[in-house]
Amino acid sequence: MAPDAVAYAIGGSFAVAIGLVIGSFLDLCIDRMPEDRSVVWPGSACTSCGRPVRPYDNVPVLSWLLLRGRCRDCGAAIPARAPLVELLGGLVGLLLFHRFIPSTAELDLPHFALWAVHLGLIGCMIVAAYTDLGHRIIPNETSIYAVPFGVAGAALLAWLGVDDWLVVSPLTSIVSAAAVGAFFATVAVMARWALGHDGLGWGDVKLITMIASFVGAIPATLIIMLLASVAASVHGVVHLVATRRRAYLPLGPLLALSTLTYVLYGDAVVRGLFPGASMFFGPR
Repeated sequence: MAPDAVAYAIGGSFAVAIGLVIGSFLDLCIDRMPEDRSVVWPGSACTSCGRPVRPYDNVPVLSWLLLRGRCRDCGAAIPARAPLVELLGGLVGLLLFHRFIPSTAELDLPHFALWAVHLGLIGCMIVAAYTDLGHRIIPNETSIYAVPFGVAGAALLAWLGVDDWLVVSPLTSIVSAAAVGAFFATVAVMARWALGHDGLGWGDVKLITMIASFVGAIPATLIIMLLASVAASVHGVVHLVATRRRAYLPLGPLLALSTLTYVLYGDAVVRGLFPGASMFFGPR
């Protein structure tokens, strides 16, 4: 195998390994954030007996398989969600690696920084999706509290001189978060006034604001909202035809899927919807 191929394979393996570890942390967040518990202290522990998880029992996916999905101490079942979220983290790490580092020419610090910033974004979206599905909650830690990290990521990538159509300037990050947050907050208030109930949850408003801080308002957040709306419509129609009943799907999972789609294929999506939209691609 050529040295370049070896180096690229090592880089991809590193991306998967980091993704698996982050996936393990995301599963902890999914478990604790809806209950407003710390994700830092105490460390991983069995939810049944409370015994701390030993380091050698905390290897993503592998430990769950070796333990056959059971706690070593009390034998209680460990939810299958744990290895699934860990695998999802590894898969996202690999997909983003191929997206931002398509060849050995990009095996450098700026492109790994680009990979890391967007892995953080998708990690927040994964937690938001799971908690919204399971509890109808989008934690502030994965939405409005993550906005400064979006701005910091934009500043880091600008400082490193990263050239990618997805990159926004720090100023664009700040203005986008403020503008998108204000717009959708207004929509939420007006929907509440017109309908008498929440038409757009405040958790959704804060999550959309966070997305804008990472990828900008136009066209990114606009396209992400469009994709999420289409997905919601398709789900609603299919469910109505299949069951003859209406169904409500939380917005969080749809935004997560749409954000990942935009990060991976947004240039192709925008060009397909708006031919000649090359002005949108490049640092802003």
